[in-house]
Amino acid sequence: MLESKHVGSNIVINLKGRLDVYSSASTENEINKLIEKNSGDNVVINMNDVEYISSTGLRIMIAIQTRLQERGRTFHLCFLNSNVAKTFEVVGLIDIFDIYGTEEDAVQFDYTNSLLNAPD
Repeated sequence: MLESKHVGSNIVINLKGRLDVYSSASTENEINKLIEKNSGDNVVINMNDVEYISSTGLRIMIAIQTRLQERGRTFHLCFLNSNVAKTFEVVGLIDIFDIYGTEEDAVQFDYTNSLLNAPD
C-alpha cells in the first residue's frame, strides 16, 4: 500500500506494510505509474511504515534507482527502521542508496542542490 504527495520538485511516496513477494509486483506497478505521471520530479520513498522488505522488495528499489538515474532524476530513501536498514546492510546495498533519517532531509537535499545549480 502506498500514498504520495508533492514536496517541491519531489514526489514523496509513503510505503506501508510488507514489501515482499506477495506485494512487490503491485507496489512496483503503482510506483512506476507515479514516476511516469510525474516525469519531471525526483523521487523520495518514505519507508517509515515498512515492516519488512524481502529480496524482491530490494530488487524494486534497485530498479527504481536505475530507472531514475537513466532519466537524470534523483532517488532517495528515508526513515528506514532498524529491521529494514539491517536488510539493506546484510546484502550490501546500504551504500548504493542515498538514505536519510527524515523525509525533510531527503527533500531538502534536492532543494539545496537545485539552488546551487540554478543559472544566474
